[in-house]
Formats: sequence, structure tokens, C-alpha cells
Amino acid sequence: MRTLARKIAVSRIDEILIQVSDLKRSLKFYRDGLGILFKPTLYGDGSFEAEVGQTTILLHPDFDDSIKKLKRGAGILIHFWVSDADVYCEAIHKRGIVLDEEPEDRPWGRHFAVVDPDGYRIEFLAPVRRKVKT
Repeated sequence: MRTLARKIAVSRIDEILIQVSDLKRSLKFYRDGLGILFKPTLYGDGSFEAEVGQTTILLHPDFDDSIKKLKRGAGILIHFWVSDADVYCEAIHKRGIVLDEEPEDRPWGRHFAVVDPDGYRIEFLAPVRRKVKT
């Protein structure tokens, strides 16, 4: 069984698809606010994509009517790694992004959060800054 598991193991995340209720509003948030470089896909369905590391993030207009009955974003967190949480936080705040959680040191790193227009929680992580002793 272990041999089989190694042969068919998942090797990476290829794509994260985010269904959005208003594509223009979501592009303004992700592209203009967060600075993620989305471009139209070649699929012909109105979706936009961005490469973040080795993962494609796809903003797709709603195609599943059942999602309209659910609370969007429930149970889903998207974490982005940034080199400096405080610098990035200040930059997106100047672009009009409202913080849901201020930057704070946590056991896993420097952390802050925002919520996108559809209610998806987006968290940003960076190394904790070392305090210089004087």
C-alpha cells in the first residue's frame, strides 16, 4: 500500500478557483488593492487568473447557483506569504483595503487578515521581525 501511495501522491496545488458574485468588484480588490496581477484567461468564460508561486488563482464569475444559498467563505482561509507583513499591510491599506485583523506576531509568523468582497478571509504571513537589543 505504501508503494502505491508514493506513486499517486499529490505533488502540488495547481489551481484555487474562487467563485465571485461581482467580477469587477473582486478584480478591484485583488488586483488594484492587493496588487495581485490578474489577467483574463483563455477559457472564454470571463474568468481571470494570476500565478502566485506555483499556484494559479482563478477568479470566476458564479457558475454554481447553490453557492448563492451558502455563506461564502465559511471554513475557507487563503494564506499568502509576503516578505514583510507590516510593509505589505501599509501598502494595501493605502490602496483602500480594510483590515479585518491588524498585524500581530503569532507562533507561525507575523500575521494579519482582510476579507474580500464576497466574504472570503485572506490572511498574510511573514517572518517575525527580530527585535534588536540596544
